[in-house]
Amino acid sequence: MKIFTLLTFTIAISSPSLLIAAELSGKVTRVLDGDTIEVLQDKTPVRVRLANIDAPEKKQPFGSWSSKQLKSLIAGQPVTVTYMQKDRYG
Repeated sequence: MKIFTLLTFTIAISSPSLLIAAELSGKVTRVLDGDTIEVLQDKTPVRVRLANIDAPEKKQPFGSWSSKQLKSLIAGQPVTVTYMQKDRYG
C-alpha cells in the first residue's frame, strides 16, 4: 500500500498538469473556423481549439456560417483559456 501511495504521489508531482490546469489570458485576434481561434498573449499568437466542439470545416456545408457566428460572438474579446490537452490541431 505504501508503494502505491508513493507511486501515485510521484506521478502527481511529475505531472503538474494533473495538479493545476495551465491558463492563458489574451485577446481573440482571429477566428480560424467554427472551433478554432487565435489568442494574442504577450504579443504571441496562440492557436486554441475549443474543447468538445465539432464545427463543420470551412468547405463543408455550414462551415462558413459557423465561422461567422463564432466571430460575431468572440472576435476582439478578452478571454481566459484553460488548457485541457493539446491535440494534433492545437
